[in-house]
Amino acid sequence: MQAARAALSKFEFNDLVETLYGLPTYILRLRVNPDSDVDGLVRYWGKGGREKAIAPLLNSLARVPGGATINIAYLLPPFAQLRLYTFPYTSKDPTAARQDCFYTSLNFFNESPDTNFFNKTYTEQVLRSEYSLISRKPSLGDVVLVAQGSGEVIHACVYIADDFVFSKNGVAPEQPWVLMRMGDMLARCYPTDGSAHLTFLRRRSRT
Repeated sequence: MQAARAALSKFEFNDLVETLYGLPTYILRLRVNPDSDVDGLVRYWGKGGREKAIAPLLNSLARVPGGATINIAYLLPPFAQLRLYTFPYTSKDPTAARQDCFYTSLNFFNESPDTNFFNKTYTEQVLRSEYSLISRKPSLGDVVLVAQGSGEVIHACVYIADDFVFSKNGVAPEQPWVLMRMGDMLARCYPTDGSAHLTFLRRRSRT
């Protein structure tokens, strides 16, 4: 940080510190042991038709004496894997300034991002027609909606595992894609009057 302080103006340095420390995020690792339920792990982390790609990796970890760990970033679909811990490339992507939480959440399993999700009406129509409300424990890829007491949805993110979500907190290019605890996400998004509520949705074409 001393090098950054020397190279930047006071205001630029303060902006850097705020960017680096203002948003809590995590690096998560999955441990696979020889006695792990590898088939179950493949079904979980291979959602979205990626089982054949995930299976060799997890099976190889299970064969390591004493087990081994892997950063879960390598187990995420390409859309999330390429963006996690990064900022939108405003100089290379003309749509970067429009990539918000809804665009992020509904493209999670898509190989090619659907820019129609920049359109609020289209997004709402897809949520109604292609997603179903779930009451059981969420699973990888389920969409988490945060709504105000009035019913207006104010944030969307994607459930990963063990109370962690994949989230883009706001449309600004200065907001990175991160892994957050559910509680940290709610602290950023919930109205202070506590009137908001969570809804978990699962795309019907995926199990």
